[in-house]
Amino acid sequence: MATPAAPSAILSDELPTLAPLQGVEPLKTVQTVLGQAVVYPKSVENVLPRTLEQLKTNGYTVKAQQEGGASLEKDGQALNLSVKEYFGVVVVDLARDLSAAAPAADMAAPAVDTTATPAAPDSAATDSAPTAPAATDNASDTAAPAVETPTEPAPTPPNP
Repeated sequence: MATPAAPSAILSDELPTLAPLQGVEPLKTVQTVLGQAVVYPKSVENVLPRTLEQLKTNGYTVKAQQEGGASLEKDGQALNLSVKEYFGVVVVDLARDLSAAAPAADMAAPAVDTTATPAAPDSAATDSAPTAPAATDNASDTAAPAVETPTEPAPTPPNP
């Protein structure tokens, strides 16, 4: 099994960013762990097609488009764009696609020799090591004691 590559080996240092849509003042722009999100008022129309057009002019390639988002690529880096409406605002999120980067990490990982046999342990070390006690067939030795339940009913509170 290949060991996963470090995130720095998979991803470039530069996070993807979103410029605000032309003529629209965003409510907030937020850096995320994998990219950036921009929050617009609900009144902004055609957010997904406008954002995609803007990203295409900035060198992004649309690989697939679905309702509410798209898969993009730029400089060999896979990205996801999503547009969602929450409580009267529209959130546009552009983030790295780590699932697309995972196969590349497996290919870049060094090969592991699975046919090699482990080296024999030093006999002096095994002679002095304590041994584990033998397993017994009596299950009652290892079972937890049963918890007794009370047989008397709980007292009733006095009436005022």
